[in-house]
Amino acid sequence: MTDLSEKTILVAEDDPINMIIAVKILEQKKARIVKAFNGLDALKKLASNKNTDLVLMDLEMPEMDGYRTLKKIREQHLKLPVIAFTAYFLDKEMQTILLDNGFTDSIPKPFHPDTFYEKIFKCLS
Repeated sequence: MTDLSEKTILVAEDDPINMIIAVKILEQKKARIVKAFNGLDALKKLASNKNTDLVLMDLEMPEMDGYRTLKKIREQHLKLPVIAFTAYFLDKEMQTILLDNGFTDSIPKPFHPDTFYEKIFKCLS
């Protein structure tokens, strides 16, 4: 897989700078992007975009955080890949916590494009 032109990715991120960066990185690979600015918005957008292939989600968002949003997503979409965006230090313990909570993987902030793409392509393959 070298591009994302056939993929729809929901980006749930409340920070405008992080949203811009994530969208720009995804646009370089021609992904279709749906934007959500909090957990509740993400659930609404996911419901209206049934062909979503992947969710990239911030952990700390207003109205509904990433953990609570993921629990709601899993009620309807058991196999949908959901990658956590996190500014937390990603040691093995934190990675285990995220996986135990149902995330497919995680991407640390600030984003490094190579790592960003690697994780997305891995989850979509």
